[in-house]
Amino acid sequence: MPEETGGAKIHSVIYVDDPQYFEKWEARFKEELVGDPEELKKWISVYCGSYEKLLALMYIYDEMDDIYTFRLLLGYFWTRCDNIGAYRDDLAIMLSEGVDGPYTRVPELMDEEELAALDSLPQEITIYRGCGPQNKNGLSWSLDREVAMWFPFFGRYHSDQPILLTATIKKKRIAALKLHRGEQELIVVDLPESCWTEEPIIDPPPRKLCESTDQ
Repeated sequence: MPEETGGAKIHSVIYVDDPQYFEKWEARFKEELVGDPEELKKWISVYCGSYEKLLALMYIYDEMDDIYTFRLLLGYFWTRCDNIGAYRDDLAIMLSEGVDGPYTRVPELMDEEELAALDSLPQEITIYRGCGPQNKNGLSWSLDREVAMWFPFFGRYHSDQPILLTATIKKKRIAALKLHRGEQELIVVDLPESCWTEEPIIDPPPRKLCESTDQ
């Protein structure tokens, strides 16, 4: 239980090597869970690292059963999460809920700038994904070929067999466009393998690009 000091809550540290880490973390989250999206943003921003934010969002969905609030928060934190792939299948289901077939545009995932940018794109676009053989079926793509090529060479996404996927799709096939890290990232749900071509990436992109997109 947190102590109260001058109206502020002081939390005991939960160490990641604690055998009961997840149980303690979940108990803290549920104790302080509130329904207001802005308060939830603050809580997750303060108490969750880049590998915990999606865990918190999943708890929110399970506890509140509110897909709209879940998607608002997911859009806000999407570019602040480093483990999207670990939740890929669950996210695909949640992003497809209530949409028509494979057409998965989800406005709640975007702010006004991103909505306008998506609207301005042509009706058919070419998209790219840099990855390894084990994670080709991911949710994140890019409008920028060089940015996509960079990812398999970056630490937490590193692959010993970097490949570039290229697909040309209808704009209405895109769930969201995210601009916060300058990557022109697209969220695309369940794109069939038959839609893309793949090629090996022989050389990493210029160092200048890596420095401009690294966060």
